[in-house]
Amino acid sequence: FLYTWAGEAERTGNLSAALQMSGLNVGQESVPGFVDIVRKRLLSSTARISSFENCITEYYAAYIVRRYRPKIIAMFDDGTPHTIYLKHEVEKIGGKLVHIAHGITGDSASFTNFLFHYYFVFGQSSVEAILRQKTRFGTTKLVRTGSYLISPDDTLPVNTQRKTVLFCSTWLPVSVKDILLRNMTLFAEWARAQKDYDVLIKHHPLEDNS
Repeated sequence: FLYTWAGEAERTGNLSAALQMSGLNVGQESVPGFVDIVRKRLLSSTARISSFENCITEYYAAYIVRRYRPKIIAMFDDGTPHTIYLKHEVEKIGGKLVHIAHGITGDSASFTNFLFHYYFVFGQSSVEAILRQKTRFGTTKLVRTGSYLISPDDTLPVNTQRKTVLFCSTWLPVSVKDILLRNMTLFAEWARAQKDYDVLIKHHPLEDNS
C-alpha cells in the first residue's frame, strides 16, 4: 500500500490483515514530501525523464519499485501526480497499479485521473458517475468491490424505537468551501425542522471538527 496521507494506514488495517491471512506479503509506505525524498535519498535512476520539474517524482517512483519489487501497488488517492510514474515503473517488472476508492466516486473534476491498471469502486453509482465524466486521463478497468472500510462482520440492526439520520460529511478543497458551507446550512435548517429525529454527524477525517 502506498499512502499519500499518513492517516490512511489506520483505515486499511482490516484490509491489510485479510490480505496477509490469505498468504500475501503486504508492505506499507507513506509518500514523503519532496524535501524528505531528497534528504533521505529516496531516489533511483530511471531511463525515462519527463521533465526537470517532475524528475523527483519520477525518481521516487523508480525507488519504490526497485525497493519492494511489488506485484501490485495499491493507492487510495487518485489525485496525486505519482500515479503516472508509478504505473510506468511497475510495468517494467510486470506489476500492476491499482486505485482503491475510499469513497463514492463522483463525476466532478476531482475524478479525472484513470492512470491505473485497475480502479476499484464502491458500486454501480460510481461506475455511472465515471461514465458521465467527460474528461478522463488514461485508461483503466473498473471493478465494483464495495467498501474496504466496512467489515463483512459489521451489522447495523434497525432501531424501530428511534428515528435517526446519519449525515456523513465529505472533504472539499478550500476553493469550493462556499459550496460545503451552503450544503451544511441546508442540512442544519432541515435538521432543526425535524423535531422527531435524532441527527448524527460524522466528520471527514481531514475536516476540522470545530
